[in-house]
Order: sequence, then C-alpha cells, then structure tokens
Amino acid sequence: MFSGIRYCCRSTNTVDQNAHRVKSKRSTLNNGSHVRTPSEIVKKLNDGNGISSGDLKILLSADENTKNQVTTIRLNFKPSREDLAVLDRFSNLVNLNLSNLGLGNDIHVTLLPDILPNTIKSIDLSNNRLGPAEAKHLSREYVLPSGMTNLNLYGNSINNIGAEHLLTKNGVVSKLKVCNLGNNHINAGASHLFTWDVFSREMEELNLEKNPIGDEGIVALMKRGYISGSVLPPELKRLNLNDCGITAKGMSAYKKSEIPELQDLTLSHNKIGTEGVKSILDLKSTMSLRHLNLAYCGIDSRCVKDLKEKAPEFENLKSLNLYRNKMGTEAFDLEKAFSPGRKVEVNVDGNRLVETNPYGLNTEDPLYSFTTVKFY
Repeated sequence: MFSGIRYCCRSTNTVDQNAHRVKSKRSTLNNGSHVRTPSEIVKKLNDGNGISSGDLKILLSADENTKNQVTTIRLNFKPSREDLAVLDRFSNLVNLNLSNLGLGNDIHVTLLPDILPNTIKSIDLSNNRLGPAEAKHLSREYVLPSGMTNLNLYGNSINNIGAEHLLTKNGVVSKLKVCNLGNNHINAGASHLFTWDVFSREMEELNLEKNPIGDEGIVALMKRGYISGSVLPPELKRLNLNDCGITAKGMSAYKKSEIPELQDLTLSHNKIGTEGVKSILDLKSTMSLRHLNLAYCGIDSRCVKDLKEKAPEFENLKSLNLYRNKMGTEAFDLEKAFSPGRKVEVNVDGNRLVETNPYGLNTEDPLYSFTTVKFY
C-alpha cells in the first residue's frame, strides 16, 4: 500500500516539474536571449558580438532613435543581397563586419554596385575564401562604398592575380587609410605592384604579413612611386611585415628610406639576423617607434651590444619583442638597458644558447634540441 502512495507522489511531482519546465521555456522564448529587444541587440553589437538574421529583422523594426544608435554591424549569417540592401536604414552605420562567413563565389551576387550605404567607412571581409575573381569584383566601381577608408581582406586567397586588380593607381586601395592584405598568398612575383603611388598618401596602417614577398617585395616597396626622395607615406604609423620571407638583404633596402611617422613595426618570423637589425638601428624613424617586434628573427648575441647602446635613443618605445632569438643569457641585460626611468616591456623569453656538441650533430635541428639547446 505504501509503495503505491509513493508511486503516486512521484508521478505528481514529475508532472509538476514538467509543467514548470514548459513554463520556464515559454518565459525564455518571450523574454530571454531567443527573442531580444532592439536595445539588447544594439548593446550586443556595441560589445563586438555578431547578430543573427532574426536579430537584424527586429532591429529593422525598431524606432528611428534606436536605429540611429547602430554604428557597427557584425553578421553571424551569410547575407543575401536583400539583407545588405536594407542596411541603408541605419543612417549612422560606419563599420560592417562580414568576416568568417564563407562568402566565396556568393560575393558576386550579394555585394552588388551601390548596394552598401556610403556612410560605411570600414569593411571586414577576412577569412571568406575569396580568390582572384572575387578581388576583381571588389575592384569594380561602386561595389564598395566610395567613402570607405578601412578594408580587411586577411586570410583569403587573392594571390598575385587578385593583387593585380586591387593594387592599381586610383583603385580601391588608393583610397584607404587602413589596408590588411595579410595571408593572401601574394608572393615576390607581385613585387612590381608594391609602388607607393597605388597606396593613399593618407595610409596609416599596412598589413602584408604571411605573404612571401621576400626581399624583392621589400626592395620594391622602399624605392618606387612617390618615395623617390626617400620619403614614404607621411601618415604611415603601422607596418606589419611578419613572416614575409625577408632577409638581411631586404633590410639593407629598408634602411634607405625613412618612414617619418611610423610607430609600430613588425618584422617577426623573418630571417633578418643580427646584420638585418643593425641596418635599421641608425634610422631616425626606428628610434621614434613605440612598438618593435623582432621575435624569431635569428638575432645572436652580437646584437646585444648595439641594442644596449641605442636604448637611450628609443625615447617613445613601449614594447620590444625579442622572443625566441639566439642571444643567450646576454639578452637579459636588455631588460635593464631599456627600463631605467620608464616602463618598456622587453620580451627576451625563449632565447637559446647553443652548446658545443661533441658528436658533431646539427645543434639547430629540433630533433636534438633536448640535449643540445638550453632555453632561458
């Protein structure tokens, strides 16, 4: 008899619990994250998050005051041309993020001429599997807003052919202040395109990282166009040449031209070595840098003395990255040289001291690193 009562109690409890779950689910659908208010969606965008197709529809139905608060839109879904055509309802829209959407061939039918509002200044199309054909489409007149100053194409595959379409005099790139062409399989064969007259004189940031342009690319970049008087774009503040296949030979070309307003220079993952670093230490523009990245550059202990002597001249320096070079224990002296009276972040972690190997093995080979190389 008692077991039957317990059974009935359990059944009643189960029904009550299920009813509570259904009620909670309905509450979530009505008031929670699944159905947001326009104000909540605006906050989500301001926090740097993307929105769904449903969120966009809710935002479009909002009052004008709410829509005027939208300055940045990041989409989490692959948009149709209809989705992009309605963006002109946001009269203060400045930044459009379409990254990581796999647009690929679809960009020809979604990004049509005059479909984007001219209020947009920045467009992020990174990591979208765009190729040469898509680059050609983007170079067509009126496909991108006429007032755009920031274009991010990082992580696509436009290669040299696509670069031919984008890097033209009076073309898309010639109007930009910020241009990111990093990791696009552009190699030394496109070095003839790197003439500063295809870039805007107002260019502030140029990212060419992970493109194997080699010494040919850096030589072309430093001598062509309107820099015949050894003056690069007067407003250029950030130059990223990480992992571009540059050697000491390329740096010898770099030292022939000053970049007067340069603040951030990234040369990491290039085999420029000690000689490559020495070649730029006499440049006035190098001494005015705020951030200098020389990680993985194959710099040895011979460079420590030169850097220590030049340390007082780096008056504006905030960070110096010397991670994973070959300066050994002497690298730690640089932390003291750059720090007195100011806060300079100096990273010398991972510098290694190669020991004499009694067996004649290649001490640079990672296979033997556990017995032949010390990490400090």
